[in-house]
Amino acid sequence: MNAESSDWGPCPPGTLESIVARVSGEKRFRRSVVSGTLLAVCLMLVGGSAFVIRSNTEPSLTECQQAAIFLPDYVAGRLQNDQMKMVEAHLRICERCRSKLEEMRAMHVVSSARNRYVIAKNLIAQNP
Repeated sequence: MNAESSDWGPCPPGTLESIVARVSGEKRFRRSVVSGTLLAVCLMLVGGSAFVIRSNTEPSLTECQQAAIFLPDYVAGRLQNDQMKMVEAHLRICERCRSKLEEMRAMHVVSSARNRYVIAKNLIAQNP
């Protein structure tokens, strides 16, 4: 097509207004997507920080239940390294589980002493 072509003519009425409206709508849509995305990111950051603050101040019952499953093996020294670290991290923030741990340690000492006594008594009985 060259500049002297007669294919160019006036636009039908309303065409330019329609193009301007469409472009304006697209700009508004892009702004709303960007604003919505920023709002979502802010909410995630605020929500995430609230979770971190909450989880560092008071553990949930689920965290305590999970730690309680491992406490007997923790006292007995039978946990794998990653499990031991998880229990120790929980114990640093949970007074309730630290108290439970101390009770279990006391029972473990008594139980171990009783088991040694029973074993010694049985050995003596077998070898008079």
